[in-house]
Amino acid sequence: MDMSNTPERVAPFCPQSVTKTQRLMVLPSGFEIPEALAFAFRDQVRDRAPLLSRDRRYKLKQICGTEFWSLFSVGEVRLGGMYIAHLVSIGELPLEFATCPHAVPKRYRLK
Repeated sequence: MDMSNTPERVAPFCPQSVTKTQRLMVLPSGFEIPEALAFAFRDQVRDRAPLLSRDRRYKLKQICGTEFWSLFSVGEVRLGGMYIAHLVSIGELPLEFATCPHAVPKRYRLK
């Protein structure tokens, strides 16, 4: 079967075509997340953190914004959420858990 006329799928979080050599990150839970997806979520949270109020609790969807959130599938959102929770737990983001770290969906607040 000739696949040369098949269009390549372009991921919403990566301006380049998805390749077979896409780098994956392994989360502590064992799940794998594409590096570009992980960095898209991390960068979105870092960019929007200064806009948050210190006295409020937020779901990740509220932090990232609905427009950004709608770019991804349910599976991608779950992986992004796991990655952000991992970064918060190791202190890589200016957020902390606002409820039990095992609650789903997680709530965050500024440190």
